[in-house]
Amino acid sequence: SLLSEKKFDVVENGVKDALLEAEGNGELLLAAFRGLARVSGQRSRLQALATLADATLKGPGTSPEAARLRWSLLKEAVRAGATPSSADGFHKLFEEAIRESYPDSPSLTTLLGRFRFREAKEPLDGLVRVERAEKWLPFEVGRCFFMAGRGAGRVVEMNFALDAVRVDFEKASGVSIPIGVAAKSLSPLPEGHFLHEKLTARDALGALVLSDPPEALRRLLDSFGRALPVAEVKEAMAGLVPEERWTGWWTAARKSPHVVLHG
Repeated sequence: SLLSEKKFDVVENGVKDALLEAEGNGELLLAAFRGLARVSGQRSRLQALATLADATLKGPGTSPEAARLRWSLLKEAVRAGATPSSADGFHKLFEEAIRESYPDSPSLTTLLGRFRFREAKEPLDGLVRVERAEKWLPFEVGRCFFMAGRGAGRVVEMNFALDAVRVDFEKASGVSIPIGVAAKSLSPLPEGHFLHEKLTARDALGALVLSDPPEALRRLLDSFGRALPVAEVKEAMAGLVPEERWTGWWTAARKSPHVVLHG
């Protein structure tokens, strides 16, 4: 590789070129940063590149992808002891980067306060504290997820003392899930997903399901992006279609010209 051959100038120029189209070169940039971090004597070069990357990927009009890449590159640089130069200090740098990476987070400020980010004296300690906060951001109260064996559920509490989130599922309320398990087993349900609407706009969705079975079935299949066995369709419609009306509803729904049914 270029790094093993000590062609550091070539690597540096490659990073600069990649930054011109950064969003399409995220993996390359991360690999370059990680590689330079492992090489003795290249900290100042990595710091200069990290400073350039940070300036390139921030500011008005920055896309969400660029903001997330900026935060990822910044973390790699900090772990390597190559925090980008900033006249305002690392606290402001980190806060700005993570806020742009999670622009819709209502609890970020609270979480940074909880983990005493502003008390950090060194960049690496600051990063550790920010990352403690960051692991909770995907599981803010109100967010909806799907869990195999449980179905759709909504976060109702972040319990820092137990290091767990509490989720209300359709068939079980208040289920405590360790944050590490949550990160592996909870799949986010985006807004517009059939199961997300079932959790957040149940009455409106229920009215649609009963008034227009083919359209409801189309929306369900579109949300999953794959063919569903009848059993899964029935499970998704549970609570929306009364059991005694299922046969008639299913007969109407399967006439939809938009879907192809299997099984």
